Amino acid sequence: IRSICEDRDGNLWIGTDGSGIGMLQGRQVITYGKSNGLTNEAVRAVFPDRDGGVWVGTNGGGVFRIRDGKIVARYDESRGLSHDSVYAICQDAAGDVWIGTYGGGLNRLQGDKITKFTVENGLPNNTIRCLLPNQDGGVWIGTNGGGLCLWREGTLTTYGMAQGLLNNTVFALHQTSDGTLWIGTEAGLSRLRRGQVTSATSRVGLYDDKIFHILADADDFFWMS
Repeated sequence: IRSICEDRDGNLWIGTDGSGIGMLQGRQVITYGKSNGLTNEAVRAVFPDRDGGVWVGTNGGGVFRIRDGKIVARYDESRGLSHDSVYAICQDAAGDVWIGTYGGGLNRLQGDKITKFTVENGLPNNTIRCLLPNQDGGVWIGTNGGGLCLWREGTLTTYGMAQGLLNNTVFALHQTSDGTLWIGTEAGLSRLRRGQVTSATSRVGLYDDKIFHILADADDFFWMS
């Protein structure tokens, strides 16, 4: 299992490494794979959009959108996507869908128009590990070796080890209600608050220094894997 999300109807979507994606609906599991049009069954990202669809990023087959039990859209290199290996997906406040790839940079989907962001136009690294909409607008971008970026209104701001980040490989992001950003890296947990970065590692009690995912619960505590 490589990724999990819950859609707006409470169904659980489970992305697997080679067996497609399963939707857990009550006690029933509905599977999507090659027989349903999912041309690549190695799933790396699943994301529920605000219109009731679920986006599925694959490791070599591009990205798919499922709605009402059917694949209704697909984007890959032949359709303008920068790379077919998709590792992160999110939707910003304007409704645009952002698609992070492994080696091909970042894509913004506005309707059917794709805009690409790579190292050639300011991105510090072309491998995107995670994406998160920023509360004040824009999108946070976690990269594989290039640190953390905030894209907002056409401007890209980068935070790396020089700014206090523990490591420039960012696996996970979580933003609290007060705007504080928690950053899971390859070397521990960092916190970005009011422009300042502080960090914690296993030396001060963290169970492990590699943080792959951060999930908040109903009481605003968060859990890390």
